[in-house]
Amino acid sequence: MFKYLEILGTIFLAFTALVQNSVNNPSILWDSKNPIFQTNYSIAVLPMSKIKIVCPNPAMIPTPVMGSIPQEEMYENLWMVNRQAYDNCAINSSNQNRLLMKCDTPLHLRFFTIVFQRFSAVGPSGLEFEPGKEYYFIATSSGREVSLGQTSGGRCSTHNMRLIIYVCRDTNDSKCITSPVVSTVPPTKTVTVCPTSTQAAFVSPSVTQPTYCSATTDTLQVNELLNNTRLIPEIFNHTSHMTAIWAQLKNMSLQLNAVQQKLENCSFGVGNSHVTEAPPTTPTPVFADCTEIYNAGFTASGVYVIKPPGVTSKDSFPVFCDQTTPPGGWIVLQKRFDGSERFSNRTWVEYQNGFGNLTGEFWLGLDKIHLLTRNPMKLRIGLGAPNGSNIFAVYQGFTISGADQKYKLISGRFTAGNGGDSFTVENGNLFSTVDQDNDRWAGNCARTFKSGWWHGKCHQSSLNGLYLNGSDKDPNHFGAGITWYTWLKSYDYFFTKSEMKIKLSS
Repeated sequence: MFKYLEILGTIFLAFTALVQNSVNNPSILWDSKNPIFQTNYSIAVLPMSKIKIVCPNPAMIPTPVMGSIPQEEMYENLWMVNRQAYDNCAINSSNQNRLLMKCDTPLHLRFFTIVFQRFSAVGPSGLEFEPGKEYYFIATSSGREVSLGQTSGGRCSTHNMRLIIYVCRDTNDSKCITSPVVSTVPPTKTVTVCPTSTQAAFVSPSVTQPTYCSATTDTLQVNELLNNTRLIPEIFNHTSHMTAIWAQLKNMSLQLNAVQQKLENCSFGVGNSHVTEAPPTTPTPVFADCTEIYNAGFTASGVYVIKPPGVTSKDSFPVFCDQTTPPGGWIVLQKRFDGSERFSNRTWVEYQNGFGNLTGEFWLGLDKIHLLTRNPMKLRIGLGAPNGSNIFAVYQGFTISGADQKYKLISGRFTAGNGGDSFTVENGNLFSTVDQDNDRWAGNCARTFKSGWWHGKCHQSSLNGLYLNGSDKDPNHFGAGITWYTWLKSYDYFFTKSEMKIKLSS
């Protein structure tokens, strides 16, 4: 018995030492913008080392940046394939081809960890890597969510998004000695990185371009700069407050402008050299809505703090302003585009308070929508289908009552649109949720169709249901997705994008 325990202890210590000595290679950002994919990128790794393949994530970008990828185009897949599939950018029937990961939640950190072990602890279903061999990885999606199931072409073809990983036999393997990933020799060469023709187009004319830009890029330095992302998980753990911080910075900017205006109105007294503040000619600028913000020169879409009429400064709150859709100045009430936020089966309190992320998918909240619509507003509803079709509907006179009237809807008058009018029929309805049934049907529309909405008997439009994809004949999904009946006269075809936004009626 003691001999048996001694053997087990030896095995355990050996295993512990092996794990402790394993190498964590720099992570690779699985993003078509990553310059490593400009060449047929390959790396060499040691046995039992690890590497993280990290999905694209816009969480640290509070406003759009020139050249950055919209969230709607950050959906990627990761395949491990054989050489033929790698060369052709197409998945074949070989059992060597395996889908490792779908990057289907752009607002959440997601990565796939590969351990280059010879034998998998979970048996044949796990990944096993034979030392001395190459392994191949490709992306066949095109960036859109509907392309995640694609098995050919995609970013592999358009952006050369593929990777070769060689597993070294040991530390003496010549490929590992020269590999940029496992090498520990500090770089000493001076690197001159030449801009691509696309990058050069964004350079100010006043900047003189070097005429000698022909140096060979130091692969070691560039790869370390681009892919040394081991701290990404820790960084992203601190990004949950980015929206609120950005909104506060915007608010601080507005307050500083007000202070500057007051300073400019000051005059110096001649007699005793004291500073006198002139009587204020204008109140401190506090913007009531996105239109005022737009007219003040803030023309970039993003998160801003507003103070609607009748609201105290301490009760100001952030909203997302759409300054791009003509004529600008839209306050976004609801937005969906990737299914990352659950809208269905939410409670009354959740719909009152709002949920989601203002830079991603969200519902602003019934209480805030009531505050914003105490005066009749123009409402614009936009919808996107998975086949690329986009429709809209505009209403003049949209308001909702307060909680005491169950947020009763006044839809307003339908004035424009290319998908028909599915909203006026909801006029006069109260808001219903799974736990508060205020509809005019014998059952509970919100529970049956899984959507908090202004249900009557029950709806022609419903934008807060399940996130479904196009045509869906499942009887359990009838009318339960993002629905706009008048477009196709159908309750079994569902949109994948929706947006509700308002501005003052002109």
